Amino acid sequence: MSWNKEVKSIPGLRIPRIYTTVNDPDKAPGYIFITPRAKAGQRTGPTILDADGHVVWFHRLARTRTAIDVEPQSYRGKPVVTWGQRPPLVNEGDLYTGNAHTVYNVIADTSYHIIARVRAHGRGINTDLHEFRITRRNTALVLGFRTINRNLRRYGGPVHSAILDNVIQEIDIRTGKVLFSWSAMRHLSPSGSYIRPPRTGGWDAYHINAISEDSDGNLLLTGRHTSAVYKIDRHSGKVLWTLGGRHSDFKLSGSASFLYPHDAQRAPDGTLTIFDNRATALDHSHGSSRALRLRIDPKKKTVSVAAAFRHPTNASANSQGNVSVLPGGNVFVGWGSSPWFSEYAPDGRLLFAAHTQSIWNQSYRAFKADWHATPRSSPTISARVGAGRVAAYAAWNGATEVRSWRLLGGPDANTLAPIGSVPWADFETKLGFDGTPAYAQVQALDASGNVIGQTAVVQPKQT
Repeated sequence: MSWNKEVKSIPGLRIPRIYTTVNDPDKAPGYIFITPRAKAGQRTGPTILDADGHVVWFHRLARTRTAIDVEPQSYRGKPVVTWGQRPPLVNEGDLYTGNAHTVYNVIADTSYHIIARVRAHGRGINTDLHEFRITRRNTALVLGFRTINRNLRRYGGPVHSAILDNVIQEIDIRTGKVLFSWSAMRHLSPSGSYIRPPRTGGWDAYHINAISEDSDGNLLLTGRHTSAVYKIDRHSGKVLWTLGGRHSDFKLSGSASFLYPHDAQRAPDGTLTIFDNRATALDHSHGSSRALRLRIDPKKKTVSVAAAFRHPTNASANSQGNVSVLPGGNVFVGWGSSPWFSEYAPDGRLLFAAHTQSIWNQSYRAFKADWHATPRSSPTISARVGAGRVAAYAAWNGATEVRSWRLLGGPDANTLAPIGSVPWADFETKLGFDGTPAYAQVQALDASGNVIGQTAVVQPKQT
């Protein structure tokens, strides 16, 4: 079976297949945001699902482009959706390739129109798409990287070598001006790395993969290759504390220890959420991946587990992943290189679980949030008649307010009358009724029955 499925009313479009295995009514309302990868040559892109796992929006990119980290955010008081774009990742090491013209983050409005492109700046600095966070001050926190020549002999590496420096920047979205810039090499010793220097190529000693604002406005950074979370001063760049890894300022209980993590964030209740991969492509010896909520005592400098959430099939994610606390208290987890995403009650009960077809379709992160959008395009239709029946297929890529579809038909394009209605069922909904109209049209209706969009009038094909 193909990893995607055909859309009859949009010729040539194929949308990702989603397989939902758990769907409890206690799950939170909202929409799910994923960015499935595809094999080289396939066309993929940012994807939004409804709460039941049906595709609502699929932004198909060219075969020469891929997307990462689609996420709902807020910019200048309005909801937006953001993601990163780059050439496809085909070979090992492609993550750290590209330039300012090929690798960047985008911001789109609720019609999916791109309103801004944002990238890291500076001599030798390229954009790293692991993170793109719009702040409360309407700036952007972005990651960058640069390769710097270094003698790595003291760390067990070659004399003539290089180290990959992670750069955190705060960018004025409108002007591109760099308001804050922080270098991992200048503030963190590479001796904390769990990854040995390679014999050739740059040493990815830190692999910072997440930036978030703490409750006091300072920044939390997640270091995958140092197995640590860092809190840094938003203004001076000083490392205020290190949690985990070889140089931790806190004592972690045995169950609270994490390895090769992603996405540390402060939850509303003060706990720290973190995706504990416990694995890399070269190290699978530490058990299954987990989503964690850690309880931190800043006075005693101790850390314990408040809650832990396991993969629906107890699988492991060698890379990527994220965890977030939803407004009602449920926890939503993207399982990274394992192509699953799932939701849990606070007590750990699994409420929702879904996945794409295979590891090829993995999503770096997955989010769930409220979202309302109306695309600039019109709904699409494909219709046919035969054996006394009319069948129409209708879709409106990205429209969140459609609750039902109404089919109109008649003897000519100017004389159409309602034939019947059906509820919205999926990205593309089928409408089938008795009758053989010469012309047909479908209208999109909202929850109140108002017409919010309509297709072109077409002549159904004879079958």
